[in-house]
Amino acid sequence: MQRGAVFRITRHGDEYAAERISAVAIFPCEGMRDDASEAALNAAFETGRVREVRRLYRRDDVPEEDCWVRRPGWCLAYR
Repeated sequence: MQRGAVFRITRHGDEYAAERISAVAIFPCEGMRDDASEAALNAAFETGRVREVRRLYRRDDVPEEDCWVRRPGWCLAYR
């Protein structure tokens, strides 16, 4: 079992707000997530900052220090 979070993503024009709804327990489905994504999510949860996430960006130019978790083409960010 792994941990996760549910986020409500609300689009406002070209911007996306993110709101953490709740924690979840995840039972992995073999082959559904790649190793790099797993490592990025595990590292993000280790920071303890999941409740600070406020936005989803669907681009790669967001500064690293603003991102809770980042993968190619998107990140969940603190502001």
